[in-house]
Amino acid sequence: MRRNRKLAGHHDWFDVVPGTPVEYGADQGLVLEVAFDQIQKSARHASGFALRFPRIKRIRWDKSIHDADRLARVAEIYEMHANTARALHPPEIEPAPPPEPTLFDGIA
Repeated sequence: MRRNRKLAGHHDWFDVVPGTPVEYGADQGLVLEVAFDQIQKSARHASGFALRFPRIKRIRWDKSIHDADRLARVAEIYEMHANTARALHPPEIEPAPPPEPTLFDGIA
């Protein structure tokens, strides 16, 4: 298996046997810096968002998992004017509910 020199000595983080569950805990994890072109709304993903053309820029060995961005930050970036995908997918407007019937309905 070919290994990236930047990952030398850390390959145990990435050796996962297919079908074997990956175990992690509240204080374990790896912070990755991810670049992307746009953030889009997505019904397919549990987060509600998808990154368009994502790529891992680097492993952030200097960051703990507590320093990583959370979903609220993704939503904040999505709402920024620089995120052109937002303009491609305007927010869905829910139709107004029908008015409730009154005592005077059906009286001519």
